[in-house]
Amino acid sequence: MLQESNKYSPLRVIDHDRGRLEPGQLGVVLAPTGTGKTTCLVQIGLDHLIHGRRVAHVALDLSVDRVRDWYDEGLKELADVWAPLDFTIENRIDMERRRHIFSYQQYRFSADHFGRQLDLMATHQEFRPEVVIVDGFDFGVATKHDVAGLKAMAGERRATLWVAAATHGRPVDGRLPAPVDAFADLIDAALCIDVDDQGARLTVLRDLTGKSGHTAQLDPRTLLLRA
Repeated sequence: MLQESNKYSPLRVIDHDRGRLEPGQLGVVLAPTGTGKTTCLVQIGLDHLIHGRRVAHVALDLSVDRVRDWYDEGLKELADVWAPLDFTIENRIDMERRRHIFSYQQYRFSADHFGRQLDLMATHQEFRPEVVIVDGFDFGVATKHDVAGLKAMAGERRATLWVAAATHGRPVDGRLPAPVDAFADLIDAALCIDVDDQGARLTVLRDLTGKSGHTAQLDPRTLLLRA
C-alpha cells in the first residue's frame, strides 16, 4: 500500500482542493463509445487498489477475463512511468485479493441484486468494497429510480460509486451531454474524455465544489495523466 499520491491517475483532476468522493456519491466518466471509458475506470480502480482500498468492478456485457486483462495492462503501464509503484508478485496478489470483478448481462443487472451479492460476500468472504465501479451502464434506457438505487446501494455499504456513460457528442458550454443530462441532480462529479487529432484530454464538467472547466492532458494510449 502506497502513501504517495499517484500523480498519473485521472482522479487527480478532482482530488485535493476539489475534493474526493464520499460514500454514496456518484462520479461519472463521460465519452462517446470507443474512446476510453473502460480504460479510465480501470485506472480509477487501480488508484484505489494501490492505496490499499477494496474495489468491486461490475462489467456489463464484458467478461471477467477481459476486465482482468485491462487491470493487468493498466498496472504494467502505470509501473512503467511511476517509480514508487513496486510491481512485485506479492503486491499484485494483495491487490487482486482486494478487487473483485463481476460480470452481468445488461438486462440482468440491478442495484438490489448486486447489493445482495455484496452482502453475501461481506458475510462469507469478509469482502466489503470501499469503491464500486460500474462499466457499461446504459443511461439511455435507465430511469432516475435506477440511478438513485445505485447510489443508495453504494451508500448503504459505505462505498463511493463510479460509472461510465456513453454520450451523444461533446459537452457544450460545460454542460452535461445527453443522455446523462437527465440525471444531473444525481451526479456529484463528472469527467469527460475528449480524443481528437490534437491528443487526449480529461475535462472536469462537475466537481464537489461545484466548479467545472479544469482540463488535463492525457496519454492517448494509456489515458494516464501526463506528468
